[in-house]
Amino acid sequence: MKKFYLIVLTIFLASATFAAGVKTLKASTWDIANPNSWAPYGLPGSGDTVIIPAGKQLIAAGSFSFPINVYLKVYGEILMTGSPIDVYFDATSTIIVYNGG
Repeated sequence: MKKFYLIVLTIFLASATFAAGVKTLKASTWDIANPNSWAPYGLPGSGDTVIIPAGKQLIAAGSFSFPINVYLKVYGEILMTGSPIDVYFDATSTIIVYNGG
């Protein structure tokens, strides 16, 4: 029976290690490509949920490619500035703009 519990615990810990993260824009106005813009620190990774909270503005200037399979929830604003502006998502990503966003 101990062996069974050890196997279940190992599988649980392994799946938790590889779970996708959540990145939230942390200040009022931040640059999309700046790792300091996100909490926890770092750029969004593949499979992450990216949240732009209400009252916050994400600035996209120039070109930026999101990783594969990003789930973007926009409650705030995305400001695209500069020329040219290219923000890329892959076909498996999802973008949802909520009321007020």
